[in-house]
This record gives sequence, structure tokens and C-alpha cells, in this order.
Amino acid sequence: MGVYGIHHVTALCGPAQENVDFYVGVLGLRLVKRSVNQDDPTTYHLFYADGVGTPGTSLTFFPQPSLSSARSGTGRIMEVVFAVPSESFAYWQQRLARYGVAYSLVETCFGEQALSFQDPHGLQLALIGTEKMRPFVPWDKSPVPPAHQLRGCYVVRLWERALEPTEQVLLGLLGFRQVAQEGAWYRYAVEEGAPGQLIDVQVLPGVSSGRDGRGGVHHVAWRVPDVEAANRLRRLVAAAGLRPSGLVDRFWFTSVYFREPGGVLFELATDGPGLAGMKIWRIWVCVWCCPLGWSRIVVTLKRRCHRCVCPSLQRGYRSALELSDNVAQSLAHLLSDAAQSRVVYGLH
Repeated sequence: MGVYGIHHVTALCGPAQENVDFYVGVLGLRLVKRSVNQDDPTTYHLFYADGVGTPGTSLTFFPQPSLSSARSGTGRIMEVVFAVPSESFAYWQQRLARYGVAYSLVETCFGEQALSFQDPHGLQLALIGTEKMRPFVPWDKSPVPPAHQLRGCYVVRLWERALEPTEQVLLGLLGFRQVAQEGAWYRYAVEEGAPGQLIDVQVLPGVSSGRDGRGGVHHVAWRVPDVEAANRLRRLVAAAGLRPSGLVDRFWFTSVYFREPGGVLFELATDGPGLAGMKIWRIWVCVWCCPLGWSRIVVTLKRRCHRCVCPSLQRGYRSALELSDNVAQSLAHLLSDAAQSRVVYGLH
């Protein structure tokens, strides 16, 4: 038994507030958790998903404003593709244009039409229209109507210098099967091959290795049902010589990490206990979700993290350049315990 789809994708970004503005205010995702990077607890970990954090709908970020930009190349996930209803393409073209997001309408590999664009920090994104639906719960406070909301990850796309070593992991360990090939592109699927159960690999023998950085994907996590399944796959990965981590308690799920032979970081993540439960710490105007016993970490975050607020969705999205004096004054009052050394983006 292998994996059965994408659990989440995690990327690196610039300032947290710009990231929240875009993914909540423009793309209409719900900021389901605002926590910390457990490996660097002075850094945010932002979780976006559908209305309830359904596995496979989540895109998460580590804000690292001081990082240089990611470098394209092999051994990297180069594009994150979301599923949308086929009839939503016109809506999304209008919405992206409204907020000044440059996009192109392209014919991708395997005959799929996509809207291709980048987020403010350079992460390559795309929307693909599909009639195949997946588990999804609309967010009733999203600025995007339920009929047009993003349905989670459709596929992740890798660049690799050689196909065979990566393919051996996908087929032999994770339970994928090859379902299509077009030129240098290869598509693999698990289960029914529905949105969220796909991975595309482009083979580029002459391209140098990529590099992590701002606007790049850090890792992709694959769904497993429980800790027992994660541990069983961990043993298989270890037997293949890929040196997996131990079981890591991420509070909302349990994880195992390893790098596939081409260099992409893979995670195995359990579906449970899920994003719905965790002790909540209320700090500033944010809702913080941190593990029990992390009160000292929360205090450190309050001192060191850049302040981050959620857009006022009732009135839509506006950029930092359109900051209202009234909104700024209101936020300054709410954040009166914080030194106002940085602009807090106002949205009205």
C-alpha cells in the first residue's frame, strides 16, 4: 500500500503580510492556521486550505523575507497547480486582471488548458479547469463565490535530470503508475487519478540543479491514512537506501521526510488528527495556533515576528499602496503593544 494523493505543498515566501493578502484576498483561500515553523519557531507557518482544511486542499508557507529568490532547475518542484471548475476560467481571468496579476492562458502538457501566473514572491502557480471533483468544503467568508473557489492541488510538477531513479520511487515505493507521456513529460497517478492524485515529471538532462529560496517549493507531502501506514512506508524507504527521518509529530498530522533520488523533498503525512483541532493563543489581532506547552515560544514570536493580519474580506482586497489612513490608525490601535516599525497592510 502506498500513498493516495497530495496532502499539502509547502513553499517559501517573502513578507508574511504580502502572502496573506494574496492568498486570502485574491485567491480566496482560508487561512486555516497561523502557527510557527517547528524547526525554526521564530518564523511563521501559514496554512491555507478550503473551509475546513480538507487534506489535499492545503498550501502552506514559511515566510523568509531575507532569503534570495529560488533558482529554477532540476531536483525541484517547479509549479503548483490548483483545480477549479471548468466553467470558472472566465471568472478567474477577470479576477486576476482586476488585481493586476499578470497571467497567460496556455495549453499545457497532456492537452490541459491552464491559467499560468506567479504569486507576489515568484512562486509559479496555475489553474486547471476540470469536471472531476474532489473532497472540498467551501469557505463561506471567502471573497470568491463557492462556485469558483479553488478545489485544492490538482498536480505538482517536478523537473528531473534523469527519470529512472525518481520513477523507481514513485512506482516501487509510493504506489504510483504511469498514465501518460508527452515528449519529456511523464504523468503518474494513484487511486483513480483524480485531481490531487497526480504528479508530473519533466526530464531535462542538460539543466543544472535548482536551489531553494523565496518563491520556491520546499516540499510536497503525500497522504497516508495513519501512523502505522507512515511507519510501514518509512521502513520501505529506508530499505531502498533513501535515509528517511523518524516519525515526526507535527500536531495536526504525523510526518516522515526523505529526498527522492533527484533531490526533491518528499513528506509522508497522515490525514489525522487534522487541522480542525489545536489550542488557540490569541495575540495581537491574529489567532495563533500553537502546540500545548509552547507559551514561551509564543512570547518570543510576539517580540520577533513581523505582525500579520487577515484581510477584511467583507470589503475585498486592496494592496499596501492603497493603505487607508483610517484602517492604519485602527490597526495601530489594535497593535498598541507592538512597535510600529513596519507598515501593517490595511485592506478595506
